[in-house]
Amino acid sequence: MTNVQMNLRIDEDVKRKMDATAAALGTTSAAAMNIFARQFVAVGGFPFDVKVPRSSEVPRIDRGKLYQAERMRDGSPVLPSEWRDQEGDIYDDLA
Repeated sequence: MTNVQMNLRIDEDVKRKMDATAAALGTTSAAAMNIFARQFVAVGGFPFDVKVPRSSEVPRIDRGKLYQAERMRDGSPVLPSEWRDQEGDIYDDLA
């Protein structure tokens, strides 16, 4: 098979880190790109999951999924029975 040259542009910092990572694995960035290309062809796409990066923002809360306590006449919440402290000792250290 005849080899051909492929040119691509990549961020300088990413290239430097790729070179270092490849060297740590005992190979080169060019060999790593060749391995990637062969795997890309072999699996018919990316040889790893490609996902949208998570945002650094706090995700929105779906308030419809939050626990909504029943209320007594005076407005105080009625908690589920499984939340009750049966032994009465959970909050003893807080007093």
